[in-house]
Amino acid sequence: MIISLLNNTNILFSIMLKKNCFNKEKSIIRRHTRMHVVQFLYAWQISHNKITEVDIEFLISLNKQNVDIVYFRKLYFGSIMYIEILDKLIFPYTTRSLYEVGYVERSILCLALFEFVYQKNVPYKVIINEAIELSKIFGSQKSYKFTNKILDKIGINIRPNKK
Repeated sequence: MIISLLNNTNILFSIMLKKNCFNKEKSIIRRHTRMHVVQFLYAWQISHNKITEVDIEFLISLNKQNVDIVYFRKLYFGSIMYIEILDKLIFPYTTRSLYEVGYVERSILCLALFEFVYQKNVPYKVIINEAIELSKIFGSQKSYKFTNKILDKIGINIRPNKK
């Protein structure tokens, strides 16, 4: 009886570990995907090339093992397709003009806002935390504070229940 109980507990524990590993692996892949989306949006803004030209270059250079290609394309196509709407969401909450917000910050904000508005399955806190981490990686020294401030103000209006 005790051995059976121990075996069942071990099986349950193994399943829980596998689930946690899967979720952790998925979150790592999503983080890498978002990092590449920020780089893509930045390159697109700087180069003024057509989306398809930048898309082809990025797809060739991506390490497919660490990036969810489907999610990557969904995020950057969505961010670009709705860029004017996303920009209009940003600028009531900042004293900066469109031209004063750096390309990196704008890329991160657009990505996060696209997820807020159009990716309801992504939790509020995940979007905020990911945007802050992306700002720390790609932005200037205080960029993450600006990103946090803007997203906090906008996020509560888009998702008032913080889900």
